[in-house]
Amino acid sequence: MATDASNADDARGARRPSDDALARAYELLDARGRGYFTARDVRRVADANGFADWSDERVRAMVSAFKPEVERRVTRDGADESLFRMSRVEFERAVARAGARAPRA
Repeated sequence: MATDASNADDARGARRPSDDALARAYELLDARGRGYFTARDVRRVADANGFADWSDERVRAMVSAFKPEVERRVTRDGADESLFRMSRVEFERAVARAGARAPRA
């Protein structure tokens, strides 16, 4: 039987998130299918999942932990916005580097 390496136990016995869980997480961040997400997208997902009390600084720290390719742009309303270009594969690698673990069942 083949083993899904992304869902294997690590040295501490913790389960890594499954490929499906990672795909769902990326789709939440890139809900429009643009191939990138912004700090606003991270804020939206955090707010919707019980982390509305996170400061903007904490959201930025979370985004910077992924070390995505960052592109700056100015929006129509004149706001400066960072675009975090990251493919799903790059996202999965960043999650693995960060040591994210699947929730216990």
